[in-house]
Amino acid sequence: MALSKDFMEIILPEDLESGKIGIFTLPERKSRWFKTGEDAGQYAEAMSGKQNVYFTLAAYRNGIKSGRGTEKDTAGLLAVGIDLDLADPLHSKENLPKSEAEIMEVIKEATPGIPPTVINNSGHGIQVFYCFKEPWLFDDPGERVQAKQLCADIRNNYLHHLAKRGYTLDSTFDLARVMRVAGTLNIKDPDNPKKVKILEESGMRYNPDDFEQIIITEGRKTIDDIVQSKPGSEFDLKLNSKATPPPEKMEAMLDDANFLALWTKSLDKKIEAECDKAGREKDASLSIYDMRMCMEAVKYGWSPQEMADLIIAFRNKHHKKPQDLHKALRVDYVERTIRKARGQITQAEQLHQVVSIADAAKSIERNERTGQPVDSKQKDKVRAECLAKVSDYIGGQIKSLRKYMSEPPVYEFLLEEGNVIRIGTSKELLNQNHVRNKVFDTLAHVPKGLKKNNWEALCTLFGFIQEELDTAPETREADRMQEWINDYALSFTMYEDGSEAYAGDKGPFTEDGKVYIFGSQFRDYIQTAKSEKIGTKEFGLAMRRIGCTAVRKHFLRRDGYKTTAMVYEITPVTQRILEGLKN
Repeated sequence: MALSKDFMEIILPEDLESGKIGIFTLPERKSRWFKTGEDAGQYAEAMSGKQNVYFTLAAYRNGIKSGRGTEKDTAGLLAVGIDLDLADPLHSKENLPKSEAEIMEVIKEATPGIPPTVINNSGHGIQVFYCFKEPWLFDDPGERVQAKQLCADIRNNYLHHLAKRGYTLDSTFDLARVMRVAGTLNIKDPDNPKKVKILEESGMRYNPDDFEQIIITEGRKTIDDIVQSKPGSEFDLKLNSKATPPPEKMEAMLDDANFLALWTKSLDKKIEAECDKAGREKDASLSIYDMRMCMEAVKYGWSPQEMADLIIAFRNKHHKKPQDLHKALRVDYVERTIRKARGQITQAEQLHQVVSIADAAKSIERNERTGQPVDSKQKDKVRAECLAKVSDYIGGQIKSLRKYMSEPPVYEFLLEEGNVIRIGTSKELLNQNHVRNKVFDTLAHVPKGLKKNNWEALCTLFGFIQEELDTAPETREADRMQEWINDYALSFTMYEDGSEAYAGDKGPFTEDGKVYIFGSQFRDYIQTAKSEKIGTKEFGLAMRRIGCTAVRKHFLRRDGYKTTAMVYEITPVTQRILEGLKN
């Protein structure tokens, strides 16, 4: 039986960079908002049995004061969810699947080769979840439309295969929908409560584009059927199935041998060889050609509308099945292709600059190692260029990259204004998502994601801007965490009973000569009193490093109900704290 916390950590395994996930309860119709799956799951467990407990598939903007928000409040999508009802006295529809086994067959047919991340029995039906590799956070309203289109497309796949069996599916596919939390009770029928439980967990996670090849076009509602055309959108495209690119520009482009090879679709073997060399699946699909043609068109100054017409004309020329042409008429796909093409051209220019700087830095380091003369002015210039490029990425003026010579070494960026972005080990320094999260924690903005080769090029600059420092005791993470625990415990009333602490401000409490703290309250203290923001996983790791153990304890609430919560036994510093209390 899966606990709600375990399930919610499948849906949201890491802290949200932006927005919050909601837990919604019925019949009280209240929502609570959380940054982590762990916290959301713990709250869901506490509400189980008293309320029907649901979670939001979307991340929501901050500041929702009542209700569970609307689609316009969504800031991202964590997973695509499908709710499949079973024939049941509680369901008024008659044309519903009769058995769990029958639904499992439909699931395999609906998304062939793409198994759901997790499948739940909701008590009176089956709920299916396809989780993303990382939360799909919307950069603009257009991406919200694309996310809604994806939800509708996958729902249509299910509807198609259910219809073959004479069954139907609810019409809901908006981003604001909620689903039941595994591990809670479905008390829709209070006299016959049902446990919401996990049936299967594949461990698979996906990118939104992974579903493109399996979308069924029959019965598909296009983006314009779902929402109105987006006036004032980024590109304001008009897609016409008979569109052709501008003749004069097209004639000039066809003089370019590379573009001509793309337009005539003559590069299949070359593209497949490039994929093979890079260790990727061989892919010479029309989508690859669309992207590469648009990249060439960007270089020649084509407008977004002209590039859209180019994609349509190319697919009219080379499509082998209706889906190929239909894809060219999807606003979300065409906009995304144009956006990516523009971004890759910009990143290609930036990559060239970074590689040039990196080569200069490597040359200086090589000369220093071999005893060759080094021009100090040139060295200072290259270091300044390295700092400038890293600063551009971080979004703040970097003074240096500090490397503390601990075991293992840990790194942090020091900014000119004095802010410090604590990164962690070398493994974490070279992890782009980790660095982006840490930048957001300190500077409240997220650096733009880089392609793998661009990121690797940027990483080569880190070694040239780092400065090695001896690790003083107060800078060591373990000592710092112990000091914080000590300060925290001595700053609050020490409860002699855990239930009193739980019912009060969740401060520290003693039990059998040991001291315990509530992790969430301690993390809040670190952020407010120490001006340090620390993620759930990083926090848990730091506590384990100093020997503090996470334990689940039972508490009696003020209303007389029993509940459980995770607390930390702070054994390594217990004696020091108790001595402080005596003094």
